[in-house]
Amino acid sequence: MLQQVVWSVCIILEGLLLAQGARVNLLNEFPLFYVYVACVLAKDLVSAPLYGHYPSFYISFYWTTECLLAAISYGVLTEIYNQSLKKYPGAARFF
Repeated sequence: MLQQVVWSVCIILEGLLLAQGARVNLLNEFPLFYVYVACVLAKDLVSAPLYGHYPSFYISFYWTTECLLAAISYGVLTEIYNQSLKKYPGAARFF
């Protein structure tokens, strides 16, 4: 029961984060971050029913999506570095 509550709260918070980003127009400034959050939200929305109805398939689905999300998170880190080093081109060359 507690697991479903935590899962639901996470889905709600991810949706709120996307809605707030769209409301204050941050989607254009940090597109990869919001793509990552949208992918995590989609994974969570698909994972919840899979976990309950198809637990054997859930394990392979979980690890596949985690690998994909890890690759996307590398893009998020690159985006953060580019945004934070925008004013310092000398330091950006080392990255």
